[in-house]
Amino acid sequence: MKNKTSLALLTAAASALVQADDKISVQYLSYQENDKRIAVDDYTLSIESNPSVDHQIKVTAGLDTISGASPAWQPKVTMTTAPDTVKAASSSNIYGIDSAGYSVQNVTVPVEQRDSAGISWLSRDKKRHELTIGLDYSEEPDYKSNAVSANYLWFADRYKNRSYSLGASLQSNQSLVFNSNYQTHWEDLIATNIQLGISQIMSQRSSIDGNLFIVYDTGYLSNHYQTILRKFDGNNDGILESYLSAEERPESRQGGGVAGNWLVQWSNTISTHTSIRLYQDDWGIRSQTFNGKSYINLDKQWTLHLLARHYQQSAANFYKAPDSNNPEFHITGYGSSDHRLGNYSANSFEAGLAYEWKNLIILNGQLGSYQHSTGFIANWLSTGMIIKY
Repeated sequence: MKNKTSLALLTAAASALVQADDKISVQYLSYQENDKRIAVDDYTLSIESNPSVDHQIKVTAGLDTISGASPAWQPKVTMTTAPDTVKAASSSNIYGIDSAGYSVQNVTVPVEQRDSAGISWLSRDKKRHELTIGLDYSEEPDYKSNAVSANYLWFADRYKNRSYSLGASLQSNQSLVFNSNYQTHWEDLIATNIQLGISQIMSQRSSIDGNLFIVYDTGYLSNHYQTILRKFDGNNDGILESYLSAEERPESRQGGGVAGNWLVQWSNTISTHTSIRLYQDDWGIRSQTFNGKSYINLDKQWTLHLLARHYQQSAANFYKAPDSNNPEFHITGYGSSDHRLGNYSANSFEAGLAYEWKNLIILNGQLGSYQHSTGFIANWLSTGMIIKY
């Protein structure tokens, strides 16, 4: 939502030979989901400094607030404590039982503020190969995240028409979760990503790139705000009762895939950026993402961009839709009713305008919409200003 194009994207070598502008960027994003669900206000400040053609430093600070409600299974009337035998038999937290049944309701989430900061340093050697190192931190009342990343890009020859890259990131997270008695404690999550890429300039007006990536997550991967229903004969009367329970996901996930990009400048005023990403993991999820973005220079000052994205995903092998004929899970085993782990498709659309004044100030604004096959809809508005100095 904050991308800005330039013909320099098609000539990577040029960025290694010409010193970039120093700049300050201030951006604001307003995000709103339908059905009185989650709303987010996000503010970002970034400063980019290029002390020489060999070095670039970028510092980012962010603040966002989240409010609203999130859908989850809830008791219809009044929930009572489940027998100890049920709690002992279950592999996840049992919250209780309601003889009147359950329904998916919007559960109000507490208003939270997230603070974030990041810094990255890019260095070029005599052959113009690039090393980028980044550090990021974010904190909110129930989540903390620390991340470190590194990427090395090297050119195949002195003509710099082809480059290779190797990158990796390591993220250490902590989540404040609650148990069946709503007592809180911290759980750890480690996320690792490794990526190998190749980029090729095809002509003065086009380039392509592709990469292979693998991800490995381990630790607490569940969402303690999400609930499921588990069936068990808690009264030893031969009848299975439904109990409200916390969802339970595996404590590790391994995945990977491929991604590719094609950038073309069709004329002096029109350029496009198309991409594809294929992914699968050991949770049973397979996804395909298709992106198409066009940039149109209306004149020397105004630029229009249009974005369309299609996403398709298969369900995790431990997912059950809340509106299915049999939404309950066994008393043990993994289970989730979070629609983000389900079988669905989604489309995103965005349109934006950027105005550049005397090569010193850029004003930008974007409107976007996300439509989910389950009926979920989200809209956003973002605006900002970039000052070169």
